[in-house]
Amino acid sequence: MTPLMIDLDGAGYGPVPVDLEPLRLPTRPGVLLDARPWPDWIPAGNQPVDTAAWRAARSAGTRVAVACPALASPGQVMLALAVGRLLADQRATAGIDLVPLVTCPTRPRCAWESGAVVVPHPVNVLTWKSAQLRVVWEITHQEQIAATGASLAPVALWPTAVPA
Repeated sequence: MTPLMIDLDGAGYGPVPVDLEPLRLPTRPGVLLDARPWPDWIPAGNQPVDTAAWRAARSAGTRVAVACPALASPGQVMLALAVGRLLADQRATAGIDLVPLVTCPTRPRCAWESGAVVVPHPVNVLTWKSAQLRVVWEITHQEQIAATGASLAPVALWPTAVPA
């Protein structure tokens, strides 16, 4: 496992160390539910992955779910899980309790008629050898946008140097 840190949304929290354990995923679409010590995998069946993720997360009572389209990269899926955990922790600290939180490693195809809203979260992924910019998508609903408005707004901070 490569040690890495992620900086989420440039929100001023700075790089946070994360553990992305290697995980083998099926090639079919499904949902990865946050569970310890290992996440649980549920196939999506005939449902769209975003719908399957919302239903599975609510029925399982988990706080983070990752909607995994077919042939999703296991590394990006684990990054989406780590970002979901960070977002859930940040919102719980701010007193915003929106569970479940659903993320996706690729831009999901949500129907706007259903009230679904996709929110991009830019993530700087830092290793000893490189830095990459990735995007993890949060799937939420119009009703929840008002509650998370403050946490989605950009934070005005001066740039800070990060020791390498």
